[in-house]
Amino acid sequence: MIFNLFKNKDKRAEELASYDTAKEALEEKKTSDKIILAEQDTTPPEVLYYLADDQSPDIRVKVAANANTPIQADKILANDENEEVKHELTRKIARLFPDINEEGKTEICEKALEMIEILANDQLPSVRKLLAEELKSSNSIPKHIALKLAMDEVPDVSAPILEYSPLLSDADLKEIIAATTLSGALEAIAKRNVLSGDVCDAIAQT
Repeated sequence: MIFNLFKNKDKRAEELASYDTAKEALEEKKTSDKIILAEQDTTPPEVLYYLADDQSPDIRVKVAANANTPIQADKILANDENEEVKHELTRKIARLFPDINEEGKTEICEKALEMIEILANDQLPSVRKLLAEELKSSNSIPKHIALKLAMDEVPDVSAPILEYSPLLSDADLKEIIAATTLSGALEAIAKRNVLSGDVCDAIAQT
C-alpha cells in the first residue's frame, strides 16, 4: 500500500513537470499537487514564485528549501511571517557557500550573495543565529557579513563566528575585544583554536 502511494506520487510528479499541467493544478488548488510542485526541482520557476505566496506554511517551507526557487521568490520568503520558512531558506542559502579559495569566490552566484545580506539583517535572532552556525567555518562569505554577525548584539549569533570564522584577522579580533560589551564575546574568542600573543594579551587586559 505504501509502495503504491509513493509510486502514484512519483507518477504525478512527472506529470506536473509540464508547465501546462502545473498551471492547471494551481488553478484547481489541490493541496497534494501543490506540495509536490513545491518540493520538486523540476518545477518551473514561475510556479515556485506563485507558491511562495501560498496560504499554507507547509508549502512555503518546501518552496524555501527548493534549490530551483528563483531569487524573486526567495526575497518574498525572506519576509515570511513563519519562522520555519525563514529557517529553511537560510539553510538552503548557506549550503551555497562551501569552503573555497579566493579564485572560486567568483563562481558564487549573485543570488546567494544578495540573499545572505538580507538574512544577516533579519529581525529574528533565530534566523541570524542559524545563519551564523551554518557559515561559521566558511571562508567564502563576504568578510563584512562575517564582521556583522561577529558584532551582533545577540550572543548566540556572534559566538559561532567569533570562535570559528577564518575570516577574522588578529586586528579584527582586537578591535572587537576593545569595543565589545557583549556577554560571552571574550569567551568565544578565547576558544579559537589558534590565538596570537597580541590577541591573548588583549583578552587578558580586558
